[in-house]
Amino acid sequence: MSPATLGEMLETLATENDAIWHSNLVQPITLDRGLSVGSRGGHGQVRYHVIEHIPGKLVRFAFNPRIGLAGEHLFEVVTHDDSSAALRHTIRARLTPRGRLTWPTLIKHIHDNAVEDMLDHVERTVTGSANRPAPAPRWVRTVAPRLRRRHVRRSPLTPGPLTSAAMPGRPDAADCFTTPLLTADAPDPATWIREVFGKPPRSVAALMRLRDRLVRPFGLLTSDASRRESPFPVLASSADEIVMGVDDRHLSFRVGVAVADRRMSVTTAVRINHWTGHLYWAIVRWFHPHVVRHMIRSVPFRTSQGGARVIRLPGPL
Repeated sequence: MSPATLGEMLETLATENDAIWHSNLVQPITLDRGLSVGSRGGHGQVRYHVIEHIPGKLVRFAFNPRIGLAGEHLFEVVTHDDSSAALRHTIRARLTPRGRLTWPTLIKHIHDNAVEDMLDHVERTVTGSANRPAPAPRWVRTVAPRLRRRHVRRSPLTPGPLTSAAMPGRPDAADCFTTPLLTADAPDPATWIREVFGKPPRSVAALMRLRDRLVRPFGLLTSDASRRESPFPVLASSADEIVMGVDDRHLSFRVGVAVADRRMSVTTAVRINHWTGHLYWAIVRWFHPHVVRHMIRSVPFRTSQGGARVIRLPGPL
């Protein structure tokens, strides 16, 4: 393979036309500012940032030690002569206490086979075929997809203009959760509403049932949206933000879903209207962060670009 060809392919890393990162064993890679030094991102729960970039030759990343590895990994084009080169991936890291358990038992095997997939893809793209001695073991191909989860983090509260207008003033409770957009993700909030809220995972549905049992004795489900036959009303919408909400007798809430700066965010704001609302929120606030985070993590990595459809949402917060 020529150095120029591999260099051009390396420069597509973490872009819409990524020619390097191809494996069904790991999540797609995202970087918030491309391959520039300081750009942050990762794949799924594995987080790192760019510490060195030589265009067409090298990209070096430093791990966030919280993943269990303290060190770096890099892709580089190793030149043999003017017409021959190879793409090499190197990882140099020490194991933290967490990594001493997860790396040798599971992550190493997924990592090694995922890198083999990527190198096979590069070879196949350039030469038309790839000569791999053995494919990934069946147990790796079975376990790895079940570990794929989006990276979701709790972010500083920065509601969009429509969400702020829908509940002016200071709410009694509010939070925001975000996830980076992947290259195939839909850019419109309507699709994200469908993907996040349309069919909650079983664990979320179980939490919702537990919530209902806890608050039912206090009569707080008589007008709860989980008992409605239609979804929460859309109060305001634009190309990059949709706000839903309900004004109930015990509390009012707003859910703003926005897509901006290569991120999707879900912002929730609550205002207490009655003393029963304090009682309701005292119970629900323990479930709410886990429910929202898990629903976002469960969105498939390849979302549909289709339009919005009528859905039934799983109840407030």
